[in-house]
Amino acid sequence: MLLVEDAADIRELIAESLERWGYQVLVASGAQAALEFARPHPGPIELLLTDIVMPEMNGLMLAQQLTAIRPEARVLYMTGHALDALGRWRAGS
Repeated sequence: MLLVEDAADIRELIAESLERWGYQVLVASGAQAALEFARPHPGPIELLLTDIVMPEMNGLMLAQQLTAIRPEARVLYMTGHALDALGRWRAGS
């Protein structure tokens, strides 16, 4: 699983929680870091768990780019800004 979250405290909490449940969690602080990590990673990345609202690239664009290089990856979106993010998503942003 690849976790992408720009807020350090939230990222750490989610990673620790998932690891306690037995998941192997790869962690990135943003979209570019996630893509740079995913390209050479030797094993499969079965799940991308990503924030939707991030400063450099939103989670939707990250998912498109990551699944192009890692087609096995499924995507699960999360956000603390649901109404804002979903409104932009529907508008095609």
